[in-house]
Amino acid sequence: MHLQIFDIPNPWPSAQNSSIVQISENRFMATWYAGTQENAQNVCIACSYFTRDTGWTTPRMMLETPDSAGGNGVLFIDRGGKLWFFWNPLRDDHPPLVPIPLACTDNKYIQSSNQGQTWSDPVPLFSDQIGWNFKNKPIYLNNGFLLLPMYDTVQGRSLVAISENNGLSWSPSQFIETEQDRPVKEECPTPEADDEESIISIYQNSQPTLFQRKDETIVALFRTTNLGVIHKAISTDFGFTWSESEPTSLLNPDASIDCVKLENGDVVLAFNNSTKALSPLTLAVSQDEGEIWGGFKNLEDEATGEFHSPAILQDSQGRIHVTYTFNGTHIRHVILDETWLDA
Repeated sequence: MHLQIFDIPNPWPSAQNSSIVQISENRFMATWYAGTQENAQNVCIACSYFTRDTGWTTPRMMLETPDSAGGNGVLFIDRGGKLWFFWNPLRDDHPPLVPIPLACTDNKYIQSSNQGQTWSDPVPLFSDQIGWNFKNKPIYLNNGFLLLPMYDTVQGRSLVAISENNGLSWSPSQFIETEQDRPVKEECPTPEADDEESIISIYQNSQPTLFQRKDETIVALFRTTNLGVIHKAISTDFGFTWSESEPTSLLNPDASIDCVKLENGDVVLAFNNSTKALSPLTLAVSQDEGEIWGGFKNLEDEATGEFHSPAILQDSQGRIHVTYTFNGTHIRHVILDETWLDA
């Protein structure tokens, strides 16, 4: 096996922002948000299960978000085997904006002990903060800390939620800033004050993805707005404080990214290798923990297509899985091995 492609069934007109997790030796789960279109008020969280023998199951509604549009969702299995789902439901007191601004979301999680068949009641992660959103998976550090990447849509910056006790409690890191002037956004703008374009145009760095180096420093890579390249920041104290984000040589069209550190130490990054377009969707490899990137290979390269919002993991057998939004209509799932990256 070098590369396999699966299209996850989607009975809704639109599918966006997937997450994938391995829940047993040969079983995987994916979530995404689905509805008539992105940000529509009938958006729900959908889920499906996968095995190599049977493919993807018919999706079902995992979480309904009545009369609102929720934000991104993130799946995660902790070391005790508990399944987590972090997501951004719209606040009850949001202004009547269409589309709904992500600056007016809460941050919550639910947990499951039976692989997502049933879930706990929602719990706020940081109940006093609005617009602190999720996109990419948490990682465990060598010291056992659990780091969950987040971003502040109100101020256009990122942060990390840190747990020293496997998720029993969380504390926010220092904010990760971009050294560039930017206006401050109202926390929950009114329709008269802002429109969609002005809401999203001031983000500077967002949606971080994380990995840890051998020397225990942590690298965060960021989506950026109006900057054209991926940014990078470093933490030397297990995620509590961070350097300012700085540009890399990797292109970014204001689109989501995700990375995974492989068992062999290489880091694989999924991103749109463009300054403006959501194609191509590319994998790049770093063999020196994020200093130099090479081995660029496209998963998708149709010029008129839109392939974005990747989620990436390495499974227990060493295979690499990537899910991503395919032209806004469904989620595509690609499985590959390291020989495909090297070919």
